[in-house]
Parts: sequence; C-alpha cells; structure tokens
Amino acid sequence: MWTATPDPGRPVALALTVTAWALGSIVALHGTQLVPLVSGMITWT
Repeated sequence: MWTATPDPGRPVALALTVTAWALGSIVALHGTQLVPLVSGMITWT
C-alpha cells in the first residue's frame, strides 16, 4: 500500500481521508449531541 517513492499528494490525501473518517465517525456516534454543540459554538462566535 505504502511505497517509498516520494509522492507529495499521497500524505495529503491520506490525512484528508483519516480526517473525513474521524469526523464521520464522530457525527455518527454523537450526532444528537453535536448539533447543540455546533449551534452553541456558532452562537458564541
């Protein structure tokens, strides 16, 4: 899966994939708690 050849785009894509997966998992697990939290953050900003 991982090759030693330098590829600038690969770490970026990997980081984006992991971030998207983490956010998706958080939303799926804590969706009901996340909505008031986000609206609270928007209210405070």
